[in-house]
Amino acid sequence: MRRLWDRFGEPAGAARPATTRGLHRAAQQSMMRSTSSRPPRTSVKLTFMPALGSGTNAQPFETVEDYERWLQRLDGLVVWMDQAIVNLREGAAKGVVQPRAVMEKVLVQLDAMVVPQAQDSQYYAPIQRLPASFSAADRERLTAEYTSMLDGKLLPAYKRLRDFVRDD
Repeated sequence: MRRLWDRFGEPAGAARPATTRGLHRAAQQSMMRSTSSRPPRTSVKLTFMPALGSGTNAQPFETVEDYERWLQRLDGLVVWMDQAIVNLREGAAKGVVQPRAVMEKVLVQLDAMVVPQAQDSQYYAPIQRLPASFSAADRERLTAEYTSMLDGKLLPAYKRLRDFVRDD
């Protein structure tokens, strides 16, 4: 965003690109497809998802299915973050950017989410609290799937978004 602010200057208001509405709708549809027929319980906002994924909030982590649904929701979050980069670029090309003060706060939040490995992520907390009632096979499978999701998709997506906000 820094280069964009230098190029266009800071906006007087916090105008939101119109494409954000479409992004939110697309992310919701993606999440709904991945969570059966019921609407998602979560928002795709970056500040809300980590809290839900920590396993200490409204998102249930009581059954194997709860864990599997959350993995599917994380796929939707990865899509959302990549689309956010596209939308931010599109908005910047039209001269629509967020105020520097707002994006500096977003950058701090994103920095906190960029960690070296899955086990250091807030999103790994539910794995550390797997119910004792889960079979050994389910525990092993879920641990492998969460580690793969976090290391292979989610953490790189956070890094891409953070790098974009920091460098562009």
